[in-house]
Amino acid sequence: MDLWKHFCASAILAAMLFPLVGWMSLFSYVTGFFIDIDHIIYYVCRHRKADLAACYAFFKGISKNNRQQYLVSMRWFHYIEFGILLIFLSYLHPAFFVLAVSFFVHILMDMIEEERIFGFIKNYSLFEVLSRKRGKKNKS
Repeated sequence: MDLWKHFCASAILAAMLFPLVGWMSLFSYVTGFFIDIDHIIYYVCRHRKADLAACYAFFKGISKNNRQQYLVSMRWFHYIEFGILLIFLSYLHPAFFVLAVSFFVHILMDMIEEERIFGFIKNYSLFEVLSRKRGKKNKS
């Protein structure tokens, strides 16, 4: 999904949450927009270069042209288990509530985009990814 869409959604969410949590609503940018830092980490690890423009072009190319490459790309902060952790942490401090809501809005936007482009939704559970890899390894 285009970064500007996540940025705008985070701004709208921050405005909606402001009456409830005040300035903590700005934390919506952490998981609503900056969560995509995992794309940059993946790109740098895979290509051994830190070039933001090339990284953006790489992921735009995957989104439009290469379904298989998209499936194997790692998105560490996009797993549902991360969101569940944020929900539990929200009992400790309200800032985590903002992070959790923003996380799930981001994930929902990504899922809608994946369905639109590919006709399916990528796995968002780290537990399932690891258990499938373990199952394939045991069958070999």
